Amino acid sequence: MEMAASPGCASFAYGSMERTNEHLLFVQILVRPDRRRTGIGILLLERATEVAEARGRSMVMTDTFDTIPAGACFAAAVGADVGI
Repeated sequence: MEMAASPGCASFAYGSMERTNEHLLFVQILVRPDRRRTGIGILLLERATEVAEARGRSMVMTDTFDTIPAGACFAAAVGADVGI
């Protein structure tokens, strides 16, 4: 499991690597409301992608809910594919 935090704990990300789905890194990215739309989430996602590539993972996955407008905005900003 990898973890990263931004200065002042404005945001936090952690990832888990599945043992059964060895192509996958699942990451949760959390950014304080007063620090959103500053690029912190994208930096954390980029770092997660670097970790995934270094560990031989070909897919980075995260989730959000339609009841969380910030999550939907972030997904659109990074061009995420919508899944189930």
